Amino acid sequence: METDAEVASWQLPSVGFALEQTEGGTLLWCSTSDLGWMGRVLAGLESPFFVRRPAELRDALQRRAEEISALAKRVRGETSP
Repeated sequence: METDAEVASWQLPSVGFALEQTEGGTLLWCSTSDLGWMGRVLAGLESPFFVRRPAELRDALQRRAEEISALAKRVRGETSP
């Protein structure tokens, strides 16, 4: 994450994450079997970030971005595709 560990901690759930302050920002460590959940967590962050690994997490984050984009385009009375 492109922020310090203190700011990063405010943006994350209170359990399940380890933060490591580095010279270039903060490394976020997490272990989960649900990459969709992790994609939802990342989509809610206010600080810029990039995913180092796993590549499948980038895919999950992309799917979440597409879901959010589709929701932003909906108007009242429309049903989901």
